[in-house]
Amino acid sequence: MARDRADSEADHRLRVRGIDGLRVIDASIFLAVTSGNTNAPPMPVGDKGADLVLADNLCLSLCRSRAGMPSCAVRPAGGS
Repeated sequence: MARDRADSEADHRLRVRGIDGLRVIDASIFLAVTSGNTNAPPMPVGDKGADLVLADNLCLSLCRSRAGMPSCAVRPAGGS
């Protein structure tokens, strides 16, 4: 993620701008390359990313249940 929103490929919820349903949950969102332990910094990103995905899916499931749709409903190809 870049400091300036216009230069950033991903938003604060790790979603790729311009592509629905795609997230970047790895070290590529860092502004600088890690010079020490390259395993440690991406670990909290993965943890937070998992929380974001689960939160979005929970919200989607709640919205579908309120609309009377099954929570595992599959969208038609190309539809939104």
